[in-house]
Amino acid sequence: MNAATATQSFTPVCSYYLVKQGTPNPFLGYIGSSLKRCTRCKGAYYMDGGAQKLQWKIHKKNCKPSSLDTTKMDLDHCTKVLKSALYGGSPDLYFIIKRVRGLFDNGAENSDMAAFHLHSIARGIMSLNTSLLLGIVACPYMSSLLFGEEEDLLSTKYRLVKNTKLAKYNGRPSDEFLEDIEDETEKEEVTLLVEQYDKLDDSWGQPSSMSFCYLYFNLIVACTIRGQLSHSSTHDGNGTMRGGNPKMK
Repeated sequence: MNAATATQSFTPVCSYYLVKQGTPNPFLGYIGSSLKRCTRCKGAYYMDGGAQKLQWKIHKKNCKPSSLDTTKMDLDHCTKVLKSALYGGSPDLYFIIKRVRGLFDNGAENSDMAAFHLHSIARGIMSLNTSLLLGIVACPYMSSLLFGEEEDLLSTKYRLVKNTKLAKYNGRPSDEFLEDIEDETEKEEVTLLVEQYDKLDDSWGQPSSMSFCYLYFNLIVACTIRGQLSHSSTHDGNGTMRGGNPKMK
């Protein structure tokens, strides 16, 4: 995947003010109109020309279309280039991250080791200074990825529950419960879903969504909080609220 083949599976988000297209923000005077797209990289969106000018000093470094063909990259290659793309900014960053998720979802080789490396990279993001975080958000498509795209972080079984009538039963109903459903049409439909559910196997290994969310969630949290690395990753979010000034550490 590269810039020429990117599919817009997200709602555009202003790279500077982080307002989502179509969602009015009276505080900023945004009425919900279409955002303006950067004509050079075509991956950054802005509420207006003023917002673009305010971010230009940070955005211009990576304001160009991606020329990286990620379709030939395996997980090992992705994790090797991801850290430098994150810490230094890159027009390829969005496409590398999307490739990582796709590889995890498709059960790529060495996914366990890649998940370990991804976890280490993601932990380091939390302690980056604010200027580097603003640089990440200013990369093409990144504000929309983090704040406008509804990333599917569910396992296969939970996705089935969420998107079907099984949600009504808060999961897979027991066989005894199935027998007690009085409506025959409902009973038949739920039984078929239960059979589909039972054929899915998420018991071995970690769902791909969990491996990916090490990176995805840490990026979102790091945009708000700066924390120091601790002995346990569960405490990495402890820290101070970030400000919008790129000079802040």
